[in-house]
Amino acid sequence: MRYEAQLSQRQFNRVDPDNRLVAAELEKRWEAALAELKRAEEEQTAGSVSPASLLALSAELQTAFQAIGQHLPTVWQQGRIGQQHKKALLRALIDKVVVHRLARDQMQARIVWKGGETTTLVIPVPIGTFKDLAGAETMERLILERSTAGILDEAIAQE
Repeated sequence: MRYEAQLSQRQFNRVDPDNRLVAAELEKRWEAALAELKRAEEEQTAGSVSPASLLALSAELQTAFQAIGQHLPTVWQQGRIGQQHKKALLRALIDKVVVHRLARDQMQARIVWKGGETTTLVIPVPIGTFKDLAGAETMERLILERSTAGILDEAIAQE
């Protein structure tokens, strides 16, 4: 609606004033588009639900949701909820996710939940080469020391 009103305005503003019939027609279209835009905005305002009414839950519904929350981890792990529903539920509960690379083989994810609570996780990231692994130099030094000391490869790998 807004686009049509702006388009009508641009067309009216570009018309040659000497073309009075064309200018009059474009002005009518512009006015009609503005009236339609105003009507649509009024409908949208009248039809919108106030956030306060959405937040007010009866005591019965609050109790029901708390009971769901207590049993959700069990139901989630048993596979009763499909992958599509799990994703939809998480999208409804998560406000945003902030990810930072801590090292080449580690990332930190901070989940900000709709209620304002946060969860922080350290996530290992697969790496392509040994040298990219955190502590690779120390590990290499220890392997070489133990190998020089005559310890077998299997024992070094177990350690």
